[in-house]
Parts: sequence; C-alpha cells; structure tokens
Amino acid sequence: FASDNGADASLRGAGANDRYDNSTSNIGARDSYVTLGKHWAQVSSTPWRLVKSHPTEGGTRVPFIVRFPGRIPAGGRSNELFLLRDLLPTLLASMGRQFEPPLKSIPSEFVGRPALEALYGGLSAYGDEDALIHTYVEPGRLGGASVQLGDWKLAWWKHNGQYLKPMLFHITEDPAETRDVSDQHADIVQRLVEKWKAYQQHVGDPISEAIPPN
Repeated sequence: FASDNGADASLRGAGANDRYDNSTSNIGARDSYVTLGKHWAQVSSTPWRLVKSHPTEGGTRVPFIVRFPGRIPAGGRSNELFLLRDLLPTLLASMGRQFEPPLKSIPSEFVGRPALEALYGGLSAYGDEDALIHTYVEPGRLGGASVQLGDWKLAWWKHNGQYLKPMLFHITEDPAETRDVSDQHADIVQRLVEKWKAYQQHVGDPISEAIPPN
C-alpha cells in the first residue's frame, strides 16, 4: 500500500472537468472526482509542511506498507528511503530476475533500484553519503526541488509562478520544516545548490527551469 505524493490541494470538488457529478449523494461513485482543497489537504499532511507538488515533507513523505511473509519481519519499521520507481526492480529481484529499463537512454537517476536490503532492515539502496535530490517541474505555476544531505535539506518551489529563494532546514531537529536557517549557513546552502546543479547538468533541459534563484 502506497501513495505517490502528498495530499492533493486542488480546488475542492472541482474535479478534472465538468463531466463529474460531485453531489453529496454521488461521492465515491465512478463519475465523481472530489478533492480536499488546500486547507484540508494541509490537515491531511500534518505534521509535515505543504502538500502535493511541493518538495517539502508534506508533498513527498507518504505511507508505504509492505506485507511479504517469510522475507520481511511482521510489525517492523524502516527509515530508509524508498521511491515508487524502485518497486518494480524490487519485485523482480525477489523472484531472482533483473530489471532492464525499456529505453537505454533513460538517465540512471530515473531508473529504480532493487531495495530488498532496505526492506529487510539492512543497508539502504541509496547509501548514507548520497545527496537525495527531488525535482518536480511543470510549466506555469507549479515546480520545486530539494537536496538532502545528512541532516540538512534545501528546498525551493514556485509561488505565484515564480521560484522562491531556497530555504534550508535541519531536518532532524525540525522535521516539519518550520525554521529556515539559510542565512546562518550560507556555506551549506552553496554546497547543496552545487550538488543540485551537477545533477541538473547530468539530466539536462527537462529540469533546467528549476535552477534555484540567488
């Protein structure tokens, strides 16, 4: 059981178009499409900051529950990073098969990794020293990115169509991302920005608009 992103803050009850019947008596039917609206979406994300389409914890931290008798101990918990793109390679690895991307041109960052060791309580599939980078770009009003290295997380996103100045959070002491300490740690900000820029150079144009403003 998993979710692919944080709570959806779309206009409440708007649906994708006017085909949907969102009357109270029809909620849950196949022709309904009811959303929470931004305020209830934030409630759903509590205690994390913000919602879907943001690189904050409220937009990216989601439930992931696995039942795998004989392979994963019942009732356990893991703090390791696991991405939905890892799911197919992990399932194949559990059957002794190797995942081959359908397109050889896909950058390695976009290809999932078998994460059996992480799920079994062993080593993370991503390693302790890697910077964890998330970038979401959509032309127009949405977009954002984050870089996490150890206890530090740098995040920036669009507000009214423009990217905000990157904010720095000590994610262990402040997991709800309430205190921006970028002014006190300019050296850490620069280090994380450079890591994102190196990643962007590797990926190329698809995420170039998310280059953080100074």
